[in-house]
Amino acid sequence: MFRNAEAPRSLGVTRGTQVGGAAIDSRAVRPGDLFFALPGARTDGHDYVADAFHRGAVAAVVAQETDAGPAIVVPDPAAALAQLGAWNRDQCAGPVVAVGGSHGKTTCRDLLHAALSGLGPGVRSRANFNNALGVPLTLCEIAPEHRSAVIEVGASSPGEIATLCEWAKPTAGVLTGVGTAHVGTFGGPAALRAAKAELFAGVAPDGVLVVNRDDPGARALAQTAERPIVVAGTTADCDVRVEPLPAPPGFLRFGRNGTTFSLQGFAPHFVSLGACAVAVGEALGLSNEAIRNGLTRFRPPPGRGAVTVVGGATFIDDTYNAPPEGFFAAVDLLASWPVVPPGRRWLVCGGMRELGEEADRLYAKLGRRIATAGLDRVLFVGATGARTADAAGLSEAVGIRVRDASAAAAVLSEEIRPGDVALAKGCRADGLERVIAAGIAAFS
Repeated sequence: MFRNAEAPRSLGVTRGTQVGGAAIDSRAVRPGDLFFALPGARTDGHDYVADAFHRGAVAAVVAQETDAGPAIVVPDPAAALAQLGAWNRDQCAGPVVAVGGSHGKTTCRDLLHAALSGLGPGVRSRANFNNALGVPLTLCEIAPEHRSAVIEVGASSPGEIATLCEWAKPTAGVLTGVGTAHVGTFGGPAALRAAKAELFAGVAPDGVLVVNRDDPGARALAQTAERPIVVAGTTADCDVRVEPLPAPPGFLRFGRNGTTFSLQGFAPHFVSLGACAVAVGEALGLSNEAIRNGLTRFRPPPGRGAVTVVGGATFIDDTYNAPPEGFFAAVDLLASWPVVPPGRRWLVCGGMRELGEEADRLYAKLGRRIATAGLDRVLFVGATGARTADAAGLSEAVGIRVRDASAAAAVLSEEIRPGDVALAKGCRADGLERVIAAGIAAFS
């Protein structure tokens, strides 16, 4: 279990103890879990070992002895968690799909999980479990009854995706897009692209690697891969091509070889990710009908393009994060959203983060994009929103600067009317989901 580490010392852990899963937050412990006490800058997991046992943990993995309950003492609980996750992944005979990219990972992950349900029950990463702690936690969830696992792999530094793939050993991979998200933490665009390319080597040599053809960055990076690539998207030169089909607001529809796929409550600019899900499903032997039936179980992740139509107004919640390319796509989506006069298009504009030396250029680009989109109202929220407002140069009648999400919510809920469409885009710290909720409540 704890290979490549000093032999652990057991304190009351009996042979044959059954473990149901793993947790690093005592509040998330389920009965039967193994609790890993991780030291941190602001809190130490060892302070919550007793709480973990109270919630049903069968044992704790610790770096210091405890009398709270059965424990395994190791030099590094985080390393032990990674080793346990890698060991448990080795017990999985079904396909393991790694999803990487600068944007669209979580949405694609959930699409894949739904599409592959035709193989049987499966596991997917929860929340934002895409790092050196989240990936092992997900791998620990794989049980004998599971027929697939979809693992989101993120990166904040070079080498991280390579390490995550060493643990997950993916037999398939999807590159959703390559842009400028977190470019500041990598030290520049070239280093960021190299980090995303680690997925190419991380997928098993005989596995399938799917790249989103519709994303310029992913398309360019695919040309550097020294292995076969399946390109998926909407253009004629794709190996797996889907055709966007007309749909009412709040629906995503596309076709593939006579099969129509329809997703409710989902913005249409995610059709390329649907193509990637179809490509993986086909590569794993599923028919289009089986993939379609699986996709009927899909529900948009919170804050990632979910569409709500209420009282004749349309609300698009794209507030979870704001990579630059995702922000540009959101503006383009809103600009093309059909409205019937006197209906108006509203953009609630938050900020972008971790852009480093690219920040000035990217904020200027976003401002220009908004200025030429023909939007009727733009609420620029907070200091980062004001930065975009400066670049956009809109009139005061169109561009409205507000202090924070609460002020934006007050404006939107008071002024939005039937026939309008409102899209909110920003970082988690902006709290723009409250703006969308206020707008919906105004019609409820």
